[in-house]
Amino acid sequence: MDDKYIKCSRCVRKFINDADHIKNDFGYNRLEERFKTCVKCREKNRSMKSYISYKEYYRNNRDALLEKSKNYRENNKDTVTESSRLYRLNNADKIKESKKKTYEKHKEAILENQKFYRVPTKCELCGGMVSSMYNLAKHQETKKCSKNRLRLNNNDNKNMSETVIEPYTIVLDVEHTGCKESYILQLSWGLYNDDGTLLRMSDYFLKPDNHIYINPHASKLTGITYESLLEQTNSLRIMDLLNRFIEDTKHCKLLVAHNMASDIKTINRELMRNKFDILSLPTYCTMTESKQYCKLKDAINRLKNPKLSELHVILFDYGLDSSKTHNGSYDAEMCAKCYFAFINRKHKVRVIYDTSDSDSELEYINGMGCLP
Repeated sequence: MDDKYIKCSRCVRKFINDADHIKNDFGYNRLEERFKTCVKCREKNRSMKSYISYKEYYRNNRDALLEKSKNYRENNKDTVTESSRLYRLNNADKIKESKKKTYEKHKEAILENQKFYRVPTKCELCGGMVSSMYNLAKHQETKKCSKNRLRLNNNDNKNMSETVIEPYTIVLDVEHTGCKESYILQLSWGLYNDDGTLLRMSDYFLKPDNHIYINPHASKLTGITYESLLEQTNSLRIMDLLNRFIEDTKHCKLLVAHNMASDIKTINRELMRNKFDILSLPTYCTMTESKQYCKLKDAINRLKNPKLSELHVILFDYGLDSSKTHNGSYDAEMCAKCYFAFINRKHKVRVIYDTSDSDSELEYINGMGCLP
């Protein structure tokens, strides 16, 4: 039985022990002696030696080889492009299968990498959301972390606005990309007492991580472009912007906006996109609530929703500054002005005389403008 087969000393495979098989599977050396290793093992060893020698050669002549390759691609650009296209076209299934195998092989590492760089995570110090684990350490070391910011500001004795504890009204305005899947470009909101006193105004632009498409019509209205967003000084990344807004809504009793349906939809989409809970606060829309009061008609004589500028004209007998409209902070401020004037007029609140002025001007108690 042992004489019937012979073994390769490297791969230990069995081969038939006769003259033809020995010649084809093993071969003979110069002394007419049979090789102890089979032909396949010797070829494999030879290719490995050539690979190692080429690797060493590449390492020693890397710059020259790269320069030669670059020159070849530049001189034969059309040929290289066409051959690459034809290869991808003829081997589409093969390339797809190769990518699939690579993904399956390194699936855990890829998912872990995505989790580290892309998945939003919660900061244990301040409870806020951070864009990724990669940015968590930076967030905790800087003043972006609200807990550290509070501690650092107290130690440095800097001017820190007092935390508002009384329930307040938030008047907001959103400028977005104007697309089907809208992204926030500018978010402005003011905190107001019941008497219309402004407690604090916040106005931030988006600091984009990647290029963002803005509808040309929206860009023409707002004057916001991708290039202008990169130049803004009061800009925040979307996670930090949403964190600041949510922090202010904790003691909010009412959200007010002109065209609230559009603004709240855009904000909630951003919240869902970044793993936050959507807003569930009571809302008030100055556009729909003042529709019956303004009684404006469209081209076919139907009752229409008033624009913020039209509502302002009806309440105060003069329009808005057209050069400032569609700016978040200005629109939020004018919306608050119209809101408090409208609810005071709607509920017929008491008016007072200013006896210090000889002209005796009628004013609202909240000081939000004069009666016509």
